[in-house]
Amino acid sequence: MYTKGEWKADGRNIITPTGEFKLVLINGIGLSNLIDNAHLIASAPDLLAACGKVRKMLGNAKEDECVTFGLHSDLCKARHILQQAISKSKGEV
Repeated sequence: MYTKGEWKADGRNIITPTGEFKLVLINGIGLSNLIDNAHLIASAPDLLAACGKVRKMLGNAKEDECVTFGLHSDLCKARHILQQAISKSKGEV
């Protein structure tokens, strides 16, 4: 389980309710990329929550039901994409 609460990016630092983490420069990654990565990482809890909410809105039909019954295939694909992202964030994929 990740650290709950609001995460913020301050330069290359990621600030969470339990501490501050600094991203380090690695050969070949520029400072602007590092700062962009910090913003992305800091937004991860918000993105995960949004994925979960939209996933719930899309319902619970299984992927095979989508194929068999043609249940709005684009919606089924979107639900599958969201579920994959959620599973990846939890280390399940």
